[in-house]
Amino acid sequence: MVTAEFNPFAPGLLANPYPMYRALREHSPVSWSPLMEVWVFTRYDDVVAILNDSRFSADRRQARNRFSEMVTKQEQEFGPFARTQTMLSSDPPNHTRLRRLVSKAFTPRAVEN
Repeated sequence: MVTAEFNPFAPGLLANPYPMYRALREHSPVSWSPLMEVWVFTRYDDVVAILNDSRFSADRRQARNRFSEMVTKQEQEFGPFARTQTMLSSDPPNHTRLRRLVSKAFTPRAVEN
């Protein structure tokens, strides 16, 4: 059985991540990453299902892996501002409200200008 492992620190990955993404989709579309302590999903339909499922959260403060350590370190360095919710780390309805506020700045015309 062929498997692929998600390693965001692999040499050359930033320059060309697509071969690793292809290998993950073809051989390990759903896998546990011991390095990142997260489940990795690489198929579009799986990711869309997760993004639309309220049982999953974008709030990193709820993480129970090495990302929770990152939040703790950020809090030590930046104080209460590290806990500030952004659009990327919010769940609905907060995410929806924030996205609505910035959406006009990201229209094709606004981005082109």
